[in-house]
Amino acid sequence: MGDRIWQFLLLFFGLLAMQVLLFDNIELFGFLTAYVYILFILLLPVDISPMVALPLAFTQGLVVDLFSSSLGLHATANTVLAFLRPYLLHRYLEKDNSKISVLPSIKTLGKSRMAQYVLIGVSIHHITLYLLAAATFNGMGYMLFRMLCNILFTGTLLIIALAIVTSPSNRRQRI
Repeated sequence: MGDRIWQFLLLFFGLLAMQVLLFDNIELFGFLTAYVYILFILLLPVDISPMVALPLAFTQGLVVDLFSSSLGLHATANTVLAFLRPYLLHRYLEKDNSKISVLPSIKTLGKSRMAQYVLIGVSIHHITLYLLAAATFNGMGYMLFRMLCNILFTGTLLIIALAIVTSPSNRRQRI
C-alpha cells in the first residue's frame, strides 16, 4: 500500500511538472495544447474516496492555473472530472470490480473500454474548460472546433502513453 502511495505521488508531481514545464509551452498549429495532467485523475483507484479525489483534482488544477494564469479554469475542469469519474467508471467496469481497489488500466478494462474511458474523461474536462473559458457564445464555432481538436489530441496522446507503459516489452520479467 505504501508503494502505491509513492507511485501516485510521483505520478501527481511528474504529470504536473510535464504540464507546466513542457506541454503548456507547446502549441501546435496555433491551437493544439495537450493537457496530460488529467491522466492522474483518470488513473486513481476505483475505490478512492471522493473526499480524497476531489481535493487532489482541485489542487492539481490550481497548480496548472497558477502557472498558466487561467483563473481557476483548470481547477474547476479537473474537479468536475473527478466528480463525474465514479459514474464514468461504473459504466466501464465489470460489476465485480466496481467496489474493490482496482486501477483503471488497459489490463482491467481492455483496450477498447480504456480508450473510451480516457476519451470521455478528456471530453468532460475539455468541455468544462472551454465553455468556462469562452464565457460567451461569440465565436462558438471556432471554440467548438478547437475543443474537439484538443480532445482528440490529448486523448490520443494519453492512449498512446498508456499503451507504451503497458506494452509487453515494458513489463517486468518474473523469475
